[in-house]
Amino acid sequence: MDHKSFHRWFCEIDHLTEAQKAKVLETLADHPPGVASVVAVEQSVGADRTCPHCQAPGAVANGKNRGLQRYLCRSCKRTFSTATGTPLSGLHHKDRWLEMATANANRIIP
Repeated sequence: MDHKSFHRWFCEIDHLTEAQKAKVLETLADHPPGVASVVAVEQSVGADRTCPHCQAPGAVANGKNRGLQRYLCRSCKRTFSTATGTPLSGLHHKDRWLEMATANANRIIP
């Protein structure tokens, strides 16, 4: 899944059916909570490693920051992580992301 597709999917997570939410949680349940959160987010960078800034493919791995892979775009020379451009960008406590998403998805709106 490319970065844009993941971002669109993630922004629509509140609109998933209960069965779809259960399937997502079931898939991620095979990993410890912190690892599952990172695995879910890191799937957003596709095989072509498209830069979210200039849309050029071919970014190269450039270390890790707080457990997330960083990439360097060969075209614009900017760096990005798998969370860049997502609602998770800048958030800490990756081990709690799925827990918070689940709580948010299950909240009751009066």
